[in-house]
Amino acid sequence: MKDFKTRVERDEIFQGVIKKVVPGGYLVEIEGFLTGYLPFSEVTRRRVKNLETFLAEGDSLRVKVIEWDPEKEKLRVSAKVLEPDPWERAEELYTLDQRVRGRITKIGNFGAFVEIEPGLEGLLPVSEISWKRGVKPQDLLREEDFIEGVIIDFNPAQKKMVLSLKRLEESPWESFTKTLKVGDIVSGKIKTITDFGLFIELVEGVEGFIHISQISWEPLDNLNELFKMGDEVTAKVLEIDSERKKLILSIKDLQEDPWKEFSTKYKIGDIIEGEIIREISGKGYLIRIKEGVRGFIPQREIPEGLRKSKREELVGTKLTGKIILFEPERKRLWISPKSYFEEMEKREVEEFLKKEEEKKISLGKLLKKSGALKEE
Repeated sequence: MKDFKTRVERDEIFQGVIKKVVPGGYLVEIEGFLTGYLPFSEVTRRRVKNLETFLAEGDSLRVKVIEWDPEKEKLRVSAKVLEPDPWERAEELYTLDQRVRGRITKIGNFGAFVEIEPGLEGLLPVSEISWKRGVKPQDLLREEDFIEGVIIDFNPAQKKMVLSLKRLEESPWESFTKTLKVGDIVSGKIKTITDFGLFIELVEGVEGFIHISQISWEPLDNLNELFKMGDEVTAKVLEIDSERKKLILSIKDLQEDPWKEFSTKYKIGDIIEGEIIREISGKGYLIRIKEGVRGFIPQREIPEGLRKSKREELVGTKLTGKIILFEPERKRLWISPKSYFEEMEKREVEEFLKKEEEKKISLGKLLKKSGALKEE
């Protein structure tokens, strides 16, 4: 025993034989006179699927003592410490963006572990297996298969290596945007509807976003009333952000700005007709002139008779008014039904007076004519 103690202190290697499997490890007979405990965690640096059957009774192996207490008759040994630790030289052999080949040792919902060499594994996350969404590791991978991947994260001090399969191929984004340019027309299906816009899947793995303000020249409130998931949408590319992998799209830009045409046909003082769509409390009303063109009627420009109407009765009412403010570049249009009605009343009065004058002239001519007849 004294000789054994000296050999342990010298950190010597002992020859052992597996006696039997016990919970958590093996009992090992050390050179025929001592029995030590070999935990499963100290068997090998390699990932083994079933450590209980990795070694069999009678198998020989070399071990080192890692814990010995003669008084408590406690002896723990390790075979793993005799194997070289590949992580100690990993920094010399591996680097970021390097392609490596390894064996799949374990597969789970998280991804898979890939053994690059005995004792050195890399993690292949589920997000790095395929560019396709919703792919499960079990759909593409099998344990014991050999695969090739690229190192995307590497920290030897922490014994950490992260691999990627999908980055061996060109991403859908790179493929799709290779020839794409601002102004191009694209089509896809609605994947998500939010309060602020639509997400459109153009091809698998590539989405574009249409802000609510870019859907129609008409202001919109509830997109769920106009669209449903899976609807096909065509839009124009407004922005390509390669760094953030974002595509900004527009539906309304497929049509000409209605204000552009409107501004060529109307000016201040012209008469137009529209439909009141809602009240702006205490200020006035919004009026829809045509699709994409809205105007504002200040409260003071509502005719006296209509001011007494119930507010809800005015919504949906068609009104004619005179343009009193027009700034097409700012999309500002103010309309005055009051001015229109006053002008119409003035015209009616003028028309009436004109007719009355014509009547007087006609009557005078008639009387004159009659007098002339008498003289004759």
